[in-house]
Amino acid sequence: NIITFANIPALNFFGNKLIGQNIGSELRIPDLLDAIDHNRQDKLIKKIDLEIKFPTYKYLKADIISAELENVIVIMRDYTEVKKSQDLRSDFVANVSHELKTPLTSIKGFLEVIESSAKDDPQMQKKSIKIMQTQANKMQILIDDLLMLNRIEQQEHIKLRDGVSINEVLKEVISNCTELANEKSINIKFINSKKNFLVKGDKEKLTVLFKNILDNAIKYSSPNTEISFEANSKNGKVLIAIHDQGIGIPKKDILRITERFYRSDNGKKLKIEGTGIGLSIVKHIINQHEGELRISSIEGKGSEFTVELNEFNNY
Repeated sequence: NIITFANIPALNFFGNKLIGQNIGSELRIPDLLDAIDHNRQDKLIKKIDLEIKFPTYKYLKADIISAELENVIVIMRDYTEVKKSQDLRSDFVANVSHELKTPLTSIKGFLEVIESSAKDDPQMQKKSIKIMQTQANKMQILIDDLLMLNRIEQQEHIKLRDGVSINEVLKEVISNCTELANEKSINIKFINSKKNFLVKGDKEKLTVLFKNILDNAIKYSSPNTEISFEANSKNGKVLIAIHDQGIGIPKKDILRITERFYRSDNGKKLKIEGTGIGLSIVKHIINQHEGELRISSIEGKGSEFTVELNEFNNY
């Protein structure tokens, strides 16, 4: 099984020393080697799927075809991105089903209570209806977030050219979240609030972006702590840092918390409610604004989300 030819993509992926080497010692892919052996025996075309984890992850579809002089041709096509897309869709459907099933099960259970044991108990009926309303609200929030995420993803390619005052956006967001923060005696501070920074963007989406970050900061912060906003400009960029004194994010979770439905272990342990969609919305809004999101965190001390946006100029 000596390799006599390899094209440039194969050499780039598997290494430029393939030719002249034994395929078994160079590739070490058992399923591929088995298919080659079977092809030598029955001369029938073999079609197999391969998952390769080294040197980088690849999902390949391979055709093994007989050639003259006992040679075998192996044609591999890279389906990695297609596989990732399929996996994301499958995960998405599974997660949505799970998130909707929980409140639906609760609503169904309390409807049965109203029809049976609480049939003649107005107090129990009232309590059951209140719980069902809470569960219905959870479903509504999830559906609204999913619709918003879908809308933002579809519009991500649209270029944004309007000038937006970050100060106005942040003041509006802070005002809208003050009541929620007051429930936990959390103080929200806006540093540099008198300096006006203009960015290139969409005001409505930027409001959603910073509201989602602030909602998370309040949700994951302890009572009697502080959340601060600070905006600065540098080299044509406006940097907005949001710092909290919350529970922090484990290092292993930082790279994944903007994935839809992903929630950090800390949030799960404390049973903090959320759809797992908010930061995914943040990521896609930043993408449309051609900006960047940087996250730093120390467990038990807090997190800092820094949003970098393009400064607006009208010349």
